[in-house]
Amino acid sequence: MRDLQLQKMETATEIELRVSGYHAFGTQAEVLTREDIDLPGTRMDTGLLPKEQRKPHLMVQTFFSRVAKGTATAYACDLVRCVQSLEAVVLSVDATFQSPLNGPVSSWGDYAQKKQLSFIEHWYEALRLLVVSWEEAFDASICFLHMTNSFDVGKWPPPACSQIQLFRKSYADKQMPRLDHLKDVLTYKLGSIASFRGILFVQQRVMTHILEHIIKNDKLLSTMLSVVVTLLHMLPQQHHPFDSPRLM
Repeated sequence: MRDLQLQKMETATEIELRVSGYHAFGTQAEVLTREDIDLPGTRMDTGLLPKEQRKPHLMVQTFFSRVAKGTATAYACDLVRCVQSLEAVVLSVDATFQSPLNGPVSSWGDYAQKKQLSFIEHWYEALRLLVVSWEEAFDASICFLHMTNSFDVGKWPPPACSQIQLFRKSYADKQMPRLDHLKDVLTYKLGSIASFRGILFVQQRVMTHILEHIIKNDKLLSTMLSVVVTLLHMLPQQHHPFDSPRLM
């Protein structure tokens, strides 16, 4: 109350709510967090850095150190090689280019945008998604590349073609257990609950657009869900709500 500079919080009685047309008193919200379910694709046996060794202030340094030593995940190493091959192309035609990877992760995409390098900007963002998740979000990284058509042959600089072609062959159609699990849960809820409304909370703003892309491009979910993206700047996390058309 003090933080919001509120002096009084008004409430309505149950009778007042019912008279005004609100009849959802029997509705119970089911809240599931990451700790409540065993998400596939996030186990330590996949080559990820153990959680007890993760130091947030050394996140970027740790990532590139693991890549240099060859101890990072295969996806991380291959993605870095693709980005480096793209940077080499840029440097060959622009001597003023300096890799933004030596700076804060938040500046990578901005630098490419200022340089009008749209084809590499998306790859920087895919790499950033991986870095800030301690290499866990390979699925989101791949989806982002799909969403931005970064595998489109027409957008590849010729010298980098072979590297990106190899990357696409290895990962473009890779299974994504966590996202498949999410789609399974949504499909189950829609089939078992008469009226369904849900909110997905995410830690990065770009994930709201990735999830929207996934739902809208799923043959089943796209016909059953209406997606609305809302960002809450007051909170450290943003949320991505979606509603059943029956509730719209």
